[in-house]
Amino acid sequence: LWEVTGGRGELQLTEGSMGHGMADIRLDYRNADGSIAEMCGNGARVFARFLVDEHWETADSFAIATRAGEHHVQLTPNGDISVDMGLPRQGVDGPDPEVNVDGTLVPADAWWLPNPHAVVFVDSLDTLAYPLPQPEIEDHGRFPTGQNVEYVRDLSDEESLHAAVRVHERG
Repeated sequence: LWEVTGGRGELQLTEGSMGHGMADIRLDYRNADGSIAEMCGNGARVFARFLVDEHWETADSFAIATRAGEHHVQLTPNGDISVDMGLPRQGVDGPDPEVNVDGTLVPADAWWLPNPHAVVFVDSLDTLAYPLPQPEIEDHGRFPTGQNVEYVRDLSDEESLHAAVRVHERG
């Protein structure tokens, strides 16, 4: 067992697949408040980097098991780590969640990536407090175990898709 605890959560490395596919090593993630998360994308990259640096994994491509299933890891030629998070899904049906932005409930989209996320589009990220406070959200039952909240400013133009994002991680 290997653990790293920080301001955002805790990563645990254990042997075994969690019943998901062929991965021999699994990542278990806990939010900063101790609640269980399906996984953490940044944590998965840190986890994979540890496996490579400590020679637990020697291939350029391997899989890790998480509570959200098995995820493919790729070590790029320049040494970066890429983790396939899978396609986003909308999860359970229901009314769209609403997030309080500057005193107004703003409709948000409910997505699982693979963790639950309330995604709200805003005109500016500059007006949001730093650090982001615990968001006020009316989830209408869409997120029974909690959710992350993404505040997204669309910066796309006719030629490309771009966005600026600030995230409040649950827990």
